[in-house]
Amino acid sequence: MKIILYIVVCIFLLSLVPSIVGTYRLIEDAHGLVTVAGLNSDEITVNPYSNNSLFFTPQMAVWVLESFDYPYENCSDSNQRIDICSAPLIQWAGRGIDLNGNESDERLYHLINVFISRGLPINSIHEGSTSVHEAILFNNARLLSMLLANGGDASIKMVKPGSKYHGLNAYQFLEVLKLKNKRDTTEVEKVLLRYKENA
Repeated sequence: MKIILYIVVCIFLLSLVPSIVGTYRLIEDAHGLVTVAGLNSDEITVNPYSNNSLFFTPQMAVWVLESFDYPYENCSDSNQRIDICSAPLIQWAGRGIDLNGNESDERLYHLINVFISRGLPINSIHEGSTSVHEAILFNNARLLSMLLANGGDASIKMVKPGSKYHGLNAYQFLEVLKLKNKRDTTEVEKVLLRYKENA
């Protein structure tokens, strides 16, 4: 009877391994933790047999990023392979906004403030754009305002050789997007105008 119980316990523990490994891979570095922080809490379960299994909550991810330095010093092997770690964290967090609802968005806005207070770069160019350009691309006036109020630079030019966006600053980029997308960019325009007047 003890042997059967031992076997059952071993099988159960082994069945947890995929979820534990998957969780560890996600929380191994800052980019993974930002991804977890931006998840919808309602869709996460600790059920190890679910596709949405994660033994780590978005709130825990925020706490780790607020409290420890180690995530900022690492880049997991899996994230290195897909070249995520080269993305500035402020930009990475900004890309997750508007994907999973208000709670997730508030966590990501909070993390952007954490990253700014840690002195992480706002104006780094990644994939040809800065965080300011991406806030304009996503038509996110709140994010744009946060960035510009904390050292974001609207005059930096995009680096996209061979593209019509190459060499455009934030103002020019917005004008091109307005012509292309025909969407309401009023709030983003107001933020840029205030920035320009105070520059």
